[in-house]
Amino acid sequence: MEERRLRILFVKRDDANAKFVTNDIQILKKHFDVEIDEVFLPKNLFIVFTFIKIFFKYLFRIPSFDIIYTWFADYHSYFPVMISKFLGKKSIVCAGGYESTYIPRLKWVFTQAQQCARDCEDIVPHILWPIAR
Repeated sequence: MEERRLRILFVKRDDANAKFVTNDIQILKKHFDVEIDEVFLPKNLFIVFTFIKIFFKYLFRIPSFDIIYTWFADYHSYFPVMISKFLGKKSIVCAGGYESTYIPRLKWVFTQAQQCARDCEDIVPHILWPIAR
């Protein structure tokens, strides 16, 4: 009898097509059943309606997945992470770039990184992944 593979919902912004993101998708697909969800966030007042839509979409989608994997700690990752936490599901947020910026001289940490760190149980810098592969 074949063992069931873990199901991963890979959440990313629709414009996040950098090589490191597509590499992660390919690596995950080798070992897990991966479904990709691209989120479009308008840059106008319609974003409010988009957030409502995202909330209900993930509220009903997340229960069928084992792990929620989001690239970038941005607005599109908030509801998937919070809903997965509420449902007791594992969630992974890959943070890199502006959302993980820390400038000690200015005592400045970007707000999304702070929120992400408060909600995370473990933080693994993505820079270490190539060493572990």
